[in-house]
Formats: sequence, structure tokens, C-alpha cells
Amino acid sequence: MKRNIFFIIVFSLFTSCCFFPVKEQNTVPDYKPDVNWNLETRNSYGEYIGSQYGRYYYSLESYEGKRIAKIDLEDGSVKWLSDTDVWSVSSEPVVCGDYVFLPSTWYRKEAVKNKIFCFSNETGKLCATIKLTDSEEWTVNEDIYPFSYNLYGYKDKYIYWNNCAMNKTCKSAIYKIDISNIDFTKEADEIQIIEPEIFIDNKRLWTYFIENDNILYVRSDAALRYEEGPTTFYAYNAETGEQIWEYTTDKIRGWALNPLLYVNDEKNGIKNKLFCIAEQLGCYDASTGEPVWEIFQTDEDLQKEHHLGGFDEDTGIFYSDGRLYYTTYDTCNSTEYPKHLRNNILCIDAKTGKYIWSYATDGSLGSRPIVSNGKVFVTTFLRGLYVFDAKTGKLIGSDKTKGTWGDERNAIYNGNVIFFDYSKKNGTLYSIKP
Repeated sequence: MKRNIFFIIVFSLFTSCCFFPVKEQNTVPDYKPDVNWNLETRNSYGEYIGSQYGRYYYSLESYEGKRIAKIDLEDGSVKWLSDTDVWSVSSEPVVCGDYVFLPSTWYRKEAVKNKIFCFSNETGKLCATIKLTDSEEWTVNEDIYPFSYNLYGYKDKYIYWNNCAMNKTCKSAIYKIDISNIDFTKEADEIQIIEPEIFIDNKRLWTYFIENDNILYVRSDAALRYEEGPTTFYAYNAETGEQIWEYTTDKIRGWALNPLLYVNDEKNGIKNKLFCIAEQLGCYDASTGEPVWEIFQTDEDLQKEHHLGGFDEDTGIFYSDGRLYYTTYDTCNSTEYPKHLRNNILCIDAKTGKYIWSYATDGSLGSRPIVSNGKVFVTTFLRGLYVFDAKTGKLIGSDKTKGTWGDERNAIYNGNVIFFDYSKKNGTLYSIKP
């Protein structure tokens, strides 16, 4: 459903850019990246892309089905390719301890897959095949199954996910699997029924997890009821599930799935803070949930001020040196807001929420901006790589030879910027010096 919504959005933006062109704010100079290495992959855009865990990027590669390639971001070498094809993938790869987990879901009601495949993080070999219930009813499987944006591996112990129980065959809750319950002495392709346990009960929380220092942060989402708020933030003990605090606010509309961001930067006076970047912006004390600042913008406000805030769950946030950098799906060709408000890369003061700078590229954005060496790097929808001065927002240039889509999972390693170029049939993974 998430991808269908995305393609509707990008199609409308594409037609807007093609048939009703609007000039960008300034003439765009060319930017030639300083390439460390590039790797030809079999990662094809349109499905789940991959995820970074420290030094390694776990890319989903197209074969008969999907396989995982573990890529060393130091030199661009492939450490291993998983040995089993997985169809109907429903998540980015999730690393937990010595294993990499990849769920697959169903094609049709009569063809229920609903398995979680477990691979060795050392070799890429299939270690176990898990099913969450012995039921063959697709509604039961649908209710309890993890999806792309809420599967989370905690340390070396558990996998958590939210479910919504749309068919009411089980409770709406946060579920978990203790991976020590998996029997790795069995044949790897032998299906094991591992019943998940309820970790946090009676919470309708279809959103991302943020974990820091054994505290799990999550916020409510009312989108499934087609409402706009209010929203509630929660903090839980990530080991026991005990609630530490909750805070409800009508300043943040609870309908988007935008990620939260935890920051602890005492040097810049930002100590133990939780940020929320939705169509409204908020900063909260991560110990208590008390608001530090909140910026609520009504539709009337948006006609007068810069359009702060994201649009969709892919909206990216990056913290650097006392500032928050984030993207929205607006473009200079959008018609929803006046021309001077059509900004899709923005920078605000993390301490106060005060607007600093913004820019409207001619391709929509949803990817995470990467900030390194005083520059901001963003990949746009069909308009390539853009680079800005992080302090002033001045456009340094763009590389429009790169075939980017604007919602990739960009990465950073040792200060180098990592992104996919889909100019060819499959993606080329680039590492560039900032």
C-alpha cells in the first residue's frame, strides 16, 4: 500500500514537472562528485532498497526473487550474497545479533507466504525459516505480520514490530520475537512456528521505532482512522516494555508516519532531545516527554510562512552541529502552496525550531539529506544529486547525470556520502567524498 501511494504521488509530480515546468530559484551549476568507489549492483528501484548497519550496507538484489548483498562501505566490496531467493519481500533487511532477517508476505489471499527468513550475518547462508502462526487464514497472517517501516532489531536479543489488527484476529500491539527461541539445529528451510509475544499491549502505534540507551520511543498515528490528531508520544523500557512516560499534544497532527529523531549533543546545548518532523515540528525532553518547543501550522499559516514539515514516512531528517536538515515532497512545480513556499530541503535551528534556510529543487524529495564537511547532499526525483552549503543554504551545484528517485535510503560512512544511481537498469552504489 505504501508503494502504491508513493507512485501515485510521484506520477503527479512527474507530470507537473514535465508539462508545467517552473524555473528553479537560481541557475543550477554542475557538480562533479569526487568518487571513492562505485559498485554495479542488481538492486532495482521500485521495491525495498536496503539498509545500513555501521560499516555495511545490506542491499536487496534482484535474481529469481530477492537476495541480500552485504556490501563493505569501506571499499565497495561484496562480502556475501545470500543463498536463497525470497519472494514478495515486505521489509528492508534487519540485522539483529549474528543474523539478518528478511520477511516475505503474500501475493494473493490464496497464496499466503508470511515467512521470516533468517540468514547468517557472517556468511549469508539461510539459517532458519520462521512462520508466526500455524493458521492458514490470510486475515490472521495479515494482522500479526511485520511490515517495512516498523520492524526493528534490538541489540542481539529481540525483533520488535507494530501491528494494527485491521481484521481483529489478534490485538493491536507491539509484538516481539526472542531470537533465542529459534532452533538453529533444524534444517534451514524447515518452517518453524515461532509465536510472537505481546511486548506492549493495547497501543495502536503504526509508526517507526527510535531506540537509545535501552529506551524505545514511538508515536501514535491516527491515519488508519483517517483523522488528523492529536498525537501521543511514548517512551518504553526496551527490555521490559514498561512505560516510562507518555505525552499527548494537539500541536502535532497524528496522521503521518514520519520518523522521530533522538539527539544528544551537549556541545551545542541540545541534551537528550527527541524531535518529530511532521507537517508540524516538535522538540521534547527525551527523559520526561515535556515539550521544549512545538511549531503548529494551520492551513492559513502555510500561506504566510515557509512550508515547514514533511509529507510522508520516507521524509528524511539529519542532525548536524546544532541544526536539523530535512526534506519534503514539495517541488518548485507544486501547486498546493504559493511559489515562495515550495521548499523541499529545509534547515532549522534544533535548539529553537527557528527557520534558517530552504530551497526548492525541481525534483521532489523524500530521501534523508546527508551532511558532511559543511555540505548537504540530497537525491531528488528524476533530477539527480543536489549539493548545498550547510551553513548558508547556497546551492553549490547538482549532478543531473545521476538517476535518483528521491526516496532512497542514503547513507554516510567515515564522512563519505553513499547513494544509488539508477541511470542503468540496476542501481550503481556510489561512495563520494564530500
